[in-house]
Amino acid sequence: MVAAHSWQLDGANPDDYLKHASLSKDHDIPQIEDLLAATKDGATVTKGGQGYEASQVVVTFTDVRKARASVGKLADWLRDYKGFVLEVFDSTGSTVRITQQNKMSVLARAKVTSLAEFLDGM
Repeated sequence: MVAAHSWQLDGANPDDYLKHASLSKDHDIPQIEDLLAATKDGATVTKGGQGYEASQVVVTFTDVRKARASVGKLADWLRDYKGFVLEVFDSTGSTVRITQQNKMSVLARAKVTSLAEFLDGM
Protein backbone atom coordinates (compact mmCIF):
# COMPACT_ATOMS: atom_id res chain seq x y z
CA MET A 1 0.00 0.00 0.00
CA VAL A 2 1.41 3.37 -1.03
CA ALA A 3 -0.08 6.79 -0.46
CA ALA A 4 -0.62 8.57 -3.75
CA HIS A 5 0.56 11.77 -2.14
CA SER A 6 0.85 13.40 1.25
CA TRP A 7 0.20 16.96 2.23
CA GLN A 8 1.66 18.16 5.49
CA LEU A 9 0.31 21.56 6.30
CA ASP A 10 2.75 23.73 8.26
CA GLY A 11 5.13 20.78 8.11
CA ALA A 12 8.75 20.83 9.15
CA ASN A 13 10.24 19.04 6.14
CA PRO A 14 9.55 20.90 2.88
CA ASP A 15 11.74 18.45 0.97
CA ASP A 16 9.29 15.62 1.65
CA TYR A 17 5.96 17.46 1.77
CA LEU A 18 4.15 20.37 0.24
CA LYS A 19 4.07 23.13 2.83
CA HIS A 20 1.03 25.39 3.00
CA ALA A 21 -0.69 27.55 5.56
CA SER A 22 -4.08 26.10 4.60
CA LEU A 23 -5.81 24.26 1.76
CA SER A 24 -5.96 26.42 -1.35
CA LYS A 25 -9.23 26.25 -3.30
CA ASP A 26 -7.38 27.04 -6.52
CA HIS A 27 -4.53 24.56 -6.17
CA ASP A 28 -4.65 22.08 -3.29
CA ILE A 29 -8.29 21.05 -3.35
CA PRO A 30 -8.42 20.24 -7.10
CA GLN A 31 -5.08 18.41 -6.89
CA ILE A 32 -6.14 16.38 -3.84
CA GLU A 33 -9.45 15.54 -5.52
CA ASP A 34 -7.62 14.35 -8.64
CA LEU A 35 -5.44 12.11 -6.48
CA LEU A 36 -8.46 10.80 -4.58
CA ALA A 37 -10.16 9.95 -7.89
CA ALA A 38 -7.02 8.06 -8.88
CA THR A 39 -7.26 5.93 -5.72
CA LYS A 40 -10.77 4.94 -6.77
CA ASP A 41 -9.50 3.96 -10.22
CA GLY A 42 -6.56 1.95 -8.87
CA ALA A 43 -3.87 4.18 -10.38
CA THR A 44 -0.27 3.00 -10.25
CA VAL A 45 2.54 5.11 -8.80
CA THR A 46 6.21 4.35 -9.18
CA LYS A 47 8.54 4.40 -6.20
CA GLY A 48 12.11 3.21 -6.45
CA GLY A 49 11.47 1.84 -9.92
CA GLN A 50 8.64 -0.41 -8.73
CA GLY A 51 4.94 0.15 -9.42
CA TYR A 52 2.41 0.22 -6.58
CA GLU A 53 -1.33 0.66 -6.58
CA ALA A 54 -2.21 4.08 -5.18
CA SER A 55 -4.60 3.38 -2.35
CA GLN A 56 -4.47 6.42 -0.06
CA VAL A 57 -4.12 10.16 -0.03
CA VAL A 58 -2.91 11.40 3.35
CA VAL A 59 -3.51 15.02 4.33
CA THR A 60 -1.67 16.03 7.50
CA PHE A 61 -2.36 19.10 9.59
CA THR A 62 0.24 20.01 12.21
CA ASP A 63 -2.01 22.88 13.30
CA VAL A 64 -5.56 21.84 14.16
CA ARG A 65 -6.79 25.38 13.41
CA LYS A 66 -6.00 24.79 9.72
CA ALA A 67 -8.04 21.58 9.77
CA ARG A 68 -10.95 23.42 11.38
CA ALA A 69 -10.83 26.00 8.57
CA SER A 70 -11.27 23.21 6.00
CA VAL A 71 -13.65 20.97 7.95
CA GLY A 72 -16.42 20.96 5.34
CA LYS A 73 -14.16 19.69 2.56
CA LEU A 74 -12.43 17.23 4.90
CA ALA A 75 -15.79 15.79 6.00
CA ASP A 76 -16.83 15.42 2.35
CA TRP A 77 -13.62 13.54 1.50
CA LEU A 78 -14.03 11.23 4.50
CA ARG A 79 -17.56 10.46 3.35
CA ASP A 80 -16.76 10.03 -0.35
CA TYR A 81 -13.31 8.40 -0.52
CA LYS A 82 -12.26 5.18 1.15
CA GLY A 83 -8.62 6.10 0.43
CA PHE A 84 -8.68 9.47 2.21
CA VAL A 85 -6.67 9.69 5.44
CA LEU A 86 -6.90 12.79 7.62
CA GLU A 87 -4.05 13.14 10.08
CA VAL A 88 -4.22 15.91 12.69
CA PHE A 89 -1.75 16.82 15.41
CA ASP A 90 -3.04 18.44 18.58
CA SER A 91 -1.21 20.98 20.74
CA THR A 92 0.52 18.22 22.73
CA GLY A 93 2.00 16.65 19.59
CA SER A 94 -0.33 13.65 19.67
CA THR A 95 -1.74 12.64 16.32
CA VAL A 96 -5.08 11.24 15.26
CA ARG A 97 -5.57 9.48 11.93
CA ILE A 98 -9.15 9.45 10.70
CA THR A 99 -10.38 7.35 7.80
CA GLN A 100 -13.75 6.43 6.41
CA GLN A 101 -13.34 3.08 8.17
CA ASN A 102 -12.55 4.39 11.67
CA LYS A 103 -14.35 7.75 11.70
CA MET A 104 -17.36 6.62 13.72
CA SER A 105 -15.25 4.98 16.43
CA VAL A 106 -12.97 8.04 16.67
CA LEU A 107 -16.01 10.30 17.09
CA ALA A 108 -17.65 7.93 19.58
CA ARG A 109 -14.50 7.81 21.76
CA ALA A 110 -14.50 11.62 21.81
CA LYS A 111 -18.25 11.62 22.59
CA VAL A 112 -19.07 13.82 19.59
CA THR A 113 -21.14 13.29 16.46
CA SER A 114 -19.33 15.30 13.80
CA LEU A 115 -15.85 15.99 12.53
CA ALA A 116 -16.34 19.69 13.29
CA GLU A 117 -17.08 18.90 16.96
CA PHE A 118 -14.09 16.57 17.11
CA LEU A 119 -11.69 19.18 15.72
CA ASP A 120 -13.15 21.87 18.00
CA GLY A 121 -12.34 19.61 20.96
CA MET A 122 -8.70 19.12 20.01
